[in-house]
Amino acid sequence: MLSRVRHFTGSRVASQLRPSIYRESLNPEYSMYRIPSVLLILLSVFAHSGEQEDQFHFAEGLFIQQDYASAIEEYRVYLQDFPTGEAAATCAFRIGECQLRTGVHEQAITAYEAAISKHAKADGISLAWYNLARSRLALKKYAPAAQAFGTAAGLGDARIRPEALIAQGECLLQLEKFAESATLYETFVAEFATHSGLAGVQFSLGWCYQRLQHPQKAIAVLEAMLKTAPEAPDARRARLALSEAYTELAQFDKAAGALEGVEDADGAATLRRAWMEFQAGNKAASCDLFVAYLSKHPAGAEHLSARYNAGVAAYEARQFERGLTILGELAAQAPDSKEAADASLWRGLCAYELQRFPQALAWLEPLTQKDGVEQRESLWYSYGESLAGTKRHAEAITAFDQLLAKFATGKYAANAAYSRALSLEENGQGNEAVAALKALLETSLPGELRNKALFATSEFLYRQDRAADAINYLLELARADQPDPQTLYRLGWAAFKTDRFPLSGEHFSTLAAGDGEFASESSFMLGRIAESTGRTEEAVAAYQRLMKRSGEDPFIERAWRRLAYVYSGDALTQHQTAYQAQFPSGKYGAELALRLAEDAFSLGQVDAARAAFTELLPSLKDPALRHAAEYGLAWCLLQQEQLEAAAAMFAELAVLKGSEWRLDSLLQCGEISFKQGDHVTALAAFREVAGASTPESERAQYMTGWVQRERGEHAAAAKAFRAVPERFPNGVLRIEAMVRAAEAYLAADQAQAGADLLLSIAGGERDESVWHALDDCFVALARWQDVIEHSALLLEAYPDSKQAYLAYFRRGLARKALGIHAEAIADFKATIAHTDTRPAAQAQFNIGSVLLAQGQPDRAARQFLRVEMLFDYPDLSPRALYHAVDAFVQAGPDHAKRATLYAAKLREKYPDSEWVPKLDALQVAK
Repeated sequence: MLSRVRHFTGSRVASQLRPSIYRESLNPEYSMYRIPSVLLILLSVFAHSGEQEDQFHFAEGLFIQQDYASAIEEYRVYLQDFPTGEAAATCAFRIGECQLRTGVHEQAITAYEAAISKHAKADGISLAWYNLARSRLALKKYAPAAQAFGTAAGLGDARIRPEALIAQGECLLQLEKFAESATLYETFVAEFATHSGLAGVQFSLGWCYQRLQHPQKAIAVLEAMLKTAPEAPDARRARLALSEAYTELAQFDKAAGALEGVEDADGAATLRRAWMEFQAGNKAASCDLFVAYLSKHPAGAEHLSARYNAGVAAYEARQFERGLTILGELAAQAPDSKEAADASLWRGLCAYELQRFPQALAWLEPLTQKDGVEQRESLWYSYGESLAGTKRHAEAITAFDQLLAKFATGKYAANAAYSRALSLEENGQGNEAVAALKALLETSLPGELRNKALFATSEFLYRQDRAADAINYLLELARADQPDPQTLYRLGWAAFKTDRFPLSGEHFSTLAAGDGEFASESSFMLGRIAESTGRTEEAVAAYQRLMKRSGEDPFIERAWRRLAYVYSGDALTQHQTAYQAQFPSGKYGAELALRLAEDAFSLGQVDAARAAFTELLPSLKDPALRHAAEYGLAWCLLQQEQLEAAAAMFAELAVLKGSEWRLDSLLQCGEISFKQGDHVTALAAFREVAGASTPESERAQYMTGWVQRERGEHAAAAKAFRAVPERFPNGVLRIEAMVRAAEAYLAADQAQAGADLLLSIAGGERDESVWHALDDCFVALARWQDVIEHSALLLEAYPDSKQAYLAYFRRGLARKALGIHAEAIADFKATIAHTDTRPAAQAQFNIGSVLLAQGQPDRAARQFLRVEMLFDYPDLSPRALYHAVDAFVQAGPDHAKRATLYAAKLREKYPDSEWVPKLDALQVAK
């Protein structure tokens, strides 16, 4: 049975594990813990005391006591009373900072922007920019916040710069500008190696590297962080990230080492281990870990992704039933989630791999109508295979066409093309299937798929009775180091069907030597091969070896059956007796009894065969065996010349449509009718059989010509005979039919057509009959020199032929026509010496004609008389007597009495002959 590419094709979707399960866990928590909640920088702005100074210090006191509302009022009083005072910039900045500290960030932003605009060069400007950025960040205005933090860091204030760089990096992370963020963090690490926030920055830098797909850089910076600050707040997350980086580099031992001892209260480490096992190829272990996470955190932040990923991992682990269960729970738990929607694909794939094709189609078919579905190629491939699995082959072909149109060079393109060819064959499009497979084999295919395509091509060709074409594909498969037994089996059969018996025997011998499923049948086929090549002893030995086997093996009994067709006579009788003893209720008992009757007929024991067929017929229940017995009995009757009875039995078989005996029985009906002179019935039978293009058809076509020849329809006969070599160029009757056609052309006065037909026969194929027929045509065409040359070749090639007289006779005619009289007489005499048939009488007559032409009428007359006296041909005798009388008349008065004598004999013996009235012209006395 041909297999589709239903084998699990490996990890289709390693990238399908939802990144959210590790992205969100690794993402820094933007709680701003790196940024001090207060940067309290009190500035000395007055050189002298006074009213301004008192107002400012009063406001500052309120600020220090965190009475921010009162402080704002007093700062405003100062700005109102002293708009250009020495502390104006500080008061403007402080208003924004009070609003920042009380969480009214929009007001803080407005205050800072106004203050910065008015006091851009004032002391404290760096802190102002920094605090403006903090308010923007609090409102998640990441881009303007990053810009403000950048400005603050760039103003060179050593107290502000490190914190501003950290905060700017955090904003860029939120904007997913990982490369810019990484650059800032690299700057920080280079400038502030002893900063208290270094470990946090190193963690964020490592995470940026991972997002930028630089796992080696991530490992370097995270390892450095954990070495110098193993107890840092970000140490746990750093270990999780480090595990991720090692996993990406497939350094799974180190990835596992990074997770050792990591606290796992939230299950984050379990999820990392699950991902690591998945990437390491341990899909079942990965699934187990995802499920473990779910058992501990059934409502955890990542529970939907974890359940989805557990289902994918189960699929990848070939645990398809488990995958269906897990993904089904996901769909029941959160039917409207994105995970549940995406799980439809995996549920369909699991069902497909379990060959639950209707269930697979229920999930996959709706997805084919949607855009943006992940793994669309895998979807279309599994969808097409599922359609094929439900025998919807026309739709499967369309699905595979869709896949090949969308993914012409995709991962599943070749598999889809192969499966499409299988569906074409199943859909009754065998020729298209073979053409598709041949085109596929012209491409570069992986070994296993190429082997499948080779075998499918050979199998489809074999099913189409094109075993010879199938062999080349099978031979390529057989050249493998360890060819598949099914390949050797099919190759053995293909070679057997095309009469390549040595090749067939080679592969059946290999299979017979083993103990596989084909061993017994292959042993049986070795006997068949020996039979087919005439090696009877080997056939017997092969069947006998198989017959000695024990156990229930259908080929043991088949060997007994086959041996019955090898044996004959007493050996067959003994074999049949032994078979009945071995298999008292055997499958082939009736057939072997029938074989005994057929063997008797083939040995010429017609009476015994007839008796056996007659006795056997009532017991035969199988129609095929009964018809075979009736056919054998009909032949017995025919051999016994009981034509009416034979014809009646053949006629019954001739109407059995589909029977193997029908056409030959109809042919025999025609033969009997022809023998009985019923040309109408015979012609109808022969024409029906001739039109069937079977082994019997050649003989029927040939006999059609004979019927028309017997009816005197020579042109039609020539056409019918000529159709034999045209329809059956390798037929056994080809040459004979061409000879008969030439004879018919000759009878229809178309000697040239006959000659042309015979001359078309290759020299090596021209047997004696061809040469004789060709010379007859040359005689009719008066091609005398050709007649002389061909007659000489005939006599040289067939010196002892019983038909040599014909060559002598024709050559005599040719020499007579050319005036070579002595040689002509010699040929005519040779004709008479080699036969006593009509040509001898004609030769005798021609001797007289030659002598008469030579002016020897008296000798000629005696030769004419020999025709009448020595031969008895009613048309030749009166003619010869007439020419004898004429010769005597020409011989003169001395021979008048003899002329009168034989004229009287002509009148008396042949009174109604056409030659009697002609005597009057000779003026012979009565």
